[in-house]
Amino acid sequence: MGVGKYALRHRAEWLNKIGEAGVRRRAEFFYQQLDALRKLRQAFTKGMKPAMARLTLARKIAAITLTVWKKGAHFDAKQLKLPAA
Repeated sequence: MGVGKYALRHRAEWLNKIGEAGVRRRAEFFYQQLDALRKLRQAFTKGMKPAMARLTLARKIAAITLTVWKKGAHFDAKQLKLPAA
């Protein structure tokens, strides 16, 4: 159980190993949440207060979840906007 499956460069390889479409879609969604968490962690290390970091992350995950559930949209982590630290 290495960390390679979480690395951005190995994601396509790991996702292609998943046979069921629903399971693959959930894995993609969890990768998106991981990307959001990593970006928020970077903002936190630059001076964001812990309470604000948790609130911001919770809001982003809720917004992503609602969009994926309601519209079936695909999330692009590159479009993620973070507050200035």
